[in-house]
Amino acid sequence: MGQFQINKDGALKLKKSLDRESQSFYNLVVQVHDMAPPPASRYTSSAEVSIILLDVNDNPPSFISPKLTYIQENTPTDTIVFRAQATDPDSGPNCYIQYSLLSSLGNKFSIGNIDGEVHLTGELDREDVSNYTLTIIATDKGEPPLSSSVDVTVMVLDVNDNNPRFSQSIFKVEISENTLTGTDLIQVVASDADEGLNGMVRYSIIEGNPNNEFRIDSVTGVISIAKPLDREKRSSYTLVVQSSDRGSNSRTDTATVSIILTDVNDVVPKFELSPYSVNVPENLETLPKVILQIFIP
Repeated sequence: MGQFQINKDGALKLKKSLDRESQSFYNLVVQVHDMAPPPASRYTSSAEVSIILLDVNDNPPSFISPKLTYIQENTPTDTIVFRAQATDPDSGPNCYIQYSLLSSLGNKFSIGNIDGEVHLTGELDREDVSNYTLTIIATDKGEPPLSSSVDVTVMVLDVNDNNPRFSQSIFKVEISENTLTGTDLIQVVASDADEGLNGMVRYSIIEGNPNNEFRIDSVTGVISIAKPLDREKRSSYTLVVQSSDRGSNSRTDTATVSIILTDVNDVVPKFELSPYSVNVPENLETLPKVILQIFIP
């Protein structure tokens, strides 16, 4: 065998260092023969030597579990987030492993010493913290103990738990009544702290626009004139606009847009009772004298 050698005195020696984790047992055949000179016969004999390697704690635990896991932000506390797993090629107490957390930001997680199960111990909010890095330590029970560590990233997945909020509750704008159709008047803006579709906002007018004089761009929130306006028919509008996210359970917010029309000189004065008729006596003495008062609305 390459690892052993025997000298002429029968002393069995090591040629190379041994590793129980590579081979824990050797079965050697040792042969001995005499040195009788010719023509005398020579005789040999053999014996089996079994060598069993005893373990020493020379291997730290090695992690085999993933380094990345995902969890939704509304996950209940005490839920198992994932299971850390490490192996140790040593034997006996040298391969018994215990787990611990080096740190846990905000005390949101705990770990089972024996099973390596990581539990959620506090509520999560992706909008506050979107990921956590947990340093897990695996320690064997050898003498002295050996340990290793791994960083596991916990990604917090979004749920639709935030309404799209308008930047203000009331928007005001004044426009001339002869403003052209298609003119942009104002942009309403709402933001949503969620991500993906849960944070994608769309806009609509839900009240105050029965004749569709105004329209709103569903993506940008820009309100524009859709039909000609006439202050003499209606001098102001109060629109209720809504922001909605695109989550599976859509959440909304509303705001008010006050639009005031300012006057332009676009109406010709008219005599309502024309022609007028008045009788004037010819002998009026006090002049000038009012003989007719005309009112134009």
